[in-house]
Amino acid sequence: MIAVSFKCRCQILRRLTKDESPYTKSASQTKPPAGALAVRRQSIPEEFKGSTVVELMKKEGTTLGLTVSGGIDKDGKPRVSNLRQGGIAARSDQLDVGDYIKAVNGINLAKFRHDEIISLLKNVGERVVLEVEYELPPVSVQGSSVIFRTVEVTLHKEGNTFGFVIRGGAHDDRNKSRPVVITCVRPGGPADREGTIKPGDRLLTVDGIRLLGTTHAEAMSILKQCGQEAALLIEYDVSVMDSVATASGPLLVEVAKTPGASLGVALTTSMCCNKQVIVIDKIKSASIADRCGALHVGDHILSIDGTSMEYCTLAEATQFLANTTDQVKLEILPHHQTRLALKGPDHGERLCLDKSVFLLVTSSSRMRKQKGFNPACIISFQKTDDLCFALVGLQNPFSQATCHLLENPKLRKGTLFENVSENFQASTI
Repeated sequence: MIAVSFKCRCQILRRLTKDESPYTKSASQTKPPAGALAVRRQSIPEEFKGSTVVELMKKEGTTLGLTVSGGIDKDGKPRVSNLRQGGIAARSDQLDVGDYIKAVNGINLAKFRHDEIISLLKNVGERVVLEVEYELPPVSVQGSSVIFRTVEVTLHKEGNTFGFVIRGGAHDDRNKSRPVVITCVRPGGPADREGTIKPGDRLLTVDGIRLLGTTHAEAMSILKQCGQEAALLIEYDVSVMDSVATASGPLLVEVAKTPGASLGVALTTSMCCNKQVIVIDKIKSASIADRCGALHVGDHILSIDGTSMEYCTLAEATQFLANTTDQVKLEILPHHQTRLALKGPDHGERLCLDKSVFLLVTSSSRMRKQKGFNPACIISFQKTDDLCFALVGLQNPFSQATCHLLENPKLRKGTLFENVSENFQASTI
């Protein structure tokens, strides 16, 4: 079999890390960037303003574990500038950095100085009720650059929470209505340890209870009242990478991730042109690899962070992938360009052609072998998209010819090709 020589025309595909998303806040964050802080100091426009009531319980002599900036003598409305990791406020999963505190136990803070606000929070008692205003999450739109997918996640509560903050929900003003959006995943909490949920994901159901049309308060109540273990249906965004679909050669894909986090990719080996290659075998739903949209099952991994995979074993390639830093550079040959020769059943070879069309072919001893013809028999096929391919001729080298397989009702399993000639312009693979 003659190996195909691919022209190496690399393109850089960049994927933003979750820290660069609209949801930049985390429970351990000390303060937002200076530019963001300047924006946050301004009042939230009414059309983007959401509100909620947060109830916290603390023991006498303890603090809530939050830092508040602002006041009438400072830079504007009092707002949460930090949530101490492990503190009462952070573990409640009800507050987020950037939230404005409108009132404490019914006391409006509009005319309070900064020191008066701090004193009030310290001496308020064991039960603290905060009236909070926040910026509504942006509306996700499915289009040419983003598609939506769903995944079910099972989580176990800790302290009656799952370790994430939700915002949005239905509103009397339909312009303010949003899906129930997860805006923060608390580091070290149940959701963070499980690893699937990311800020910006939408919460669709809790143990089968649909949240569509529920208010923020109703969604919070459903989460509190469900059992210690709950099945959550999550909707997430997947980027559509046109550069991958139209690529004519290898691509250099750069993926940003949190150090130590998994890409969500499982590797395997296959044979291509009599050589062993490293191939993506599985991609975990809602993983970094799935969300970035640039990686697919069947892609060849040519290099990882500049290290060629040509002579690597599967174990070595897997270890290389596990040891990557926060910026992973993968040189890949997209699956739609590959020609994988995978050992099939007894009848011959199973070959993966363009656009995920699989055919199992075998030579036929019943057929006359005439000069210029390459007889073959279709044993099985599977079509998953609009392109139709058949493989003809088991006389080496294999030949590939377009034959509009499924558009012709006469071509079925077992169909014999008796008249395949050079007019098909078959290309060697």
